[in-house]
Amino acid sequence: MRPPPATCLSPPQAGEGFLVNDRHRLRWVPCFLMITASLFATSWATASASPAPSPTWEEAGAAYQKGDWKAAAQDYGAITKREPGNGRAWYRLAVSQAKLGKPKEAIPAYLRADAIGQNPVVRYGLACAYTQLGDTAQAYAWLDKAIATGFRSVDQMKKDEDLTPLRGSAHFNSLIQRVEWNQRPCAHLSANRQFDFWLGDWQVKSPEGNVVGQNSITVENGDCWIHEHWNGGLGGAGESYNYYNATTKQWHQTWVDDQGEIAEFDGAFKDGAMRLEGYRQGPGQSRVPARLTLTPLADGTVRQLGENSTDGGKTWTVLYDLLYAKSKG
Repeated sequence: MRPPPATCLSPPQAGEGFLVNDRHRLRWVPCFLMITASLFATSWATASASPAPSPTWEEAGAAYQKGDWKAAAQDYGAITKREPGNGRAWYRLAVSQAKLGKPKEAIPAYLRADAIGQNPVVRYGLACAYTQLGDTAQAYAWLDKAIATGFRSVDQMKKDEDLTPLRGSAHFNSLIQRVEWNQRPCAHLSANRQFDFWLGDWQVKSPEGNVVGQNSITVENGDCWIHEHWNGGLGGAGESYNYYNATTKQWHQTWVDDQGEIAEFDGAFKDGAMRLEGYRQGPGQSRVPARLTLTPLADGTVRQLGENSTDGGKTWTVLYDLLYAKSKG
């Protein structure tokens, strides 16, 4: 008796060898592929037609931005269940709970966010929540952790109503100082302040007493660089940027003037003066070894000595010797 013809619904029977019943199996393969393709197409179409999970991140964000804390808490609560590794959702859930006056409920959400990312803003939020609960020990502990990981919002910490019970204590004031350091580290590092003697508005004279220009030296970018603005008495202008490189432990100056001359110097404050060495280079010219020495004097003036070398630094020729005096008025 011949076996019935194979169909898509009649796969080869168990135990049938491929070589024994190969034609039967070959008939089954395309049928199997057809069924698989059909199922894949159906599932893809179903997935494509499925709506995005609700609430969406956009819906939760809209409630958060409007200050609808009840809706935001509900939305972010749902999102954290759906996406337990979403640190930002945990943080926003915590903020929403805190805004609703529920610091006790906010703390677990803050802790989940901290476990995921250890963000200083999250740690600051924990300090606020513990303060609201009257747990000053935990509040100070989390403020310390926030500052240790880079928290630097001084104004927020000074004005935040949540921290009112802590404000005014010696402990709190010491933490404020650390936050100020985080906000402007260059302002508090002694090495970065070695060039401050050059700051100010200066009238610059030659050794003969002739005014050769005006120079305004400002500190900028969080006190991390010193900016020179030179205007020559007979025309010509230039600027330099000066900063302390904490990696090389040297000062660096880059100078550019309105004729295209550039200069690069590196050095350190040593033996009572800022001593820099590098090169000058005019447009289309070769680099010339150069050095620059700025010395603060006892009467509040500053001497600036510029030198060039034509023999690779064996000997030096004075290019200029200038005296800075503070401009009046």
